[in-house]
Amino acid sequence: MGTDPLAALAVHQDGVVSRAQALASGLSARQVEWRVSSGRWVRLYPGVFLTQPGRDDQGSVNSAAVLACGSGAVLSHWSVAHGLGLTRAVPKLVHVSVPLTRRVVEPPGVVVHRTVGAVDASQAWQWPPRTSVEQTVIDVAGLGTADDAVAIAALACQRGLTWYEALAAELGRRARHPWRGVLSDALDDIGSGSHSALEVRFVRDVVRAHGLPTPRAQRPTSAGTHDAAFDDQKVLVELDGLAYHGDARSRTSDSRRDRRSAGVGWLTVRVVWVDVALHACATALDVGAVLAQRGWAGQVRACRRRDCVARGVSS
Repeated sequence: MGTDPLAALAVHQDGVVSRAQALASGLSARQVEWRVSSGRWVRLYPGVFLTQPGRDDQGSVNSAAVLACGSGAVLSHWSVAHGLGLTRAVPKLVHVSVPLTRRVVEPPGVVVHRTVGAVDASQAWQWPPRTSVEQTVIDVAGLGTADDAVAIAALACQRGLTWYEALAAELGRRARHPWRGVLSDALDDIGSGSHSALEVRFVRDVVRAHGLPTPRAQRPTSAGTHDAAFDDQKVLVELDGLAYHGDARSRTSDSRRDRRSAGVGWLTVRVVWVDVALHACATALDVGAVLAQRGWAGQVRACRRRDCVARGVSS
C-alpha cells in the first residue's frame, strides 16, 4: 500500500490541513464534512482542520493560524521570535504576516500584519513558512520601546542567529521604522561587541556623549570576560542588568571575578541600569574620576543635555 498523501501532508503540517488541500488530495466535500461530523477531524477555523483530535501544541496552533490566513501568509513577529529563543514567554496570540495587497479578517487568537516583502523573506523550506531571522528581529524591534529594540537586536547577534550587518541591511529597507535612528547607531556598537541594550547605552550615553576614552567591549582577562575595559588605565566596567545579575549565584560569581581581576591589577567599577538610564551624566563624572586617578589625562565634557552635571566641571 502506498503512503496516503494527505496523511503525510498532515504530519508535515503539525496535524493540520486546509479544506483546499483535502479536496486537492482527492477527498470530496462530503467526505471532508463526514470526517468533521464523525469526530475524526476538528474544525479549528473555517476551512482549517485538525486531523489529530486532542492535539494541542504550539506547532498545530501556529500552523492553523497560517492556513486560516490564506495565500501568502507566513508566521512572523513574536511567534517566530519565540521559536528562535529570543523570548521565553509563549505569545498569547499567533502573529501572521500577509502581503500588503491582501486584506484578511483576523481569525480568533491571531494578529495579522500586512507588510511588504513578508513572503519573499520567508523561510519557505520550513513549516509553517516564516519570516527570516533578520526580518523577525526588525519587526519585533518596532513593537516596543527603544531599549526593547536594542535588546532584541543585541540578543540575536549574541546568540549567533544573525550578524549586525544583516540587521542593518534589513533596517535600511524600513524607512518608517519607529526606532530606525536608534537601532542604526546601536547596531554599530553591537558590531563592536556590545551584547545588551545596557552596554549600548553605556557606550552611547555615558562614554561617547561625555568624551571618555572608548573602552574595549567584551574584554577577556585571566578572570573572565568583562563588559567594557579601559586598557590604558586597567579599569573594568561591569554593567549589571537586572535580568542577568539579580540572583545570588550571579552575584557570587561576579564578586569572585572582581577579586581575581584585582589580583592582577585591574580595578572593577560596577554600573547598574539606573546609573545609565537616569543618571548618565553623573555616571560619566564618576567613571571619569576613576580613570583620571589611574592616569587618564583627558577631561569629562558636558553632553547636549541642558542639565548635564558635567557642564560646570568641564567649563
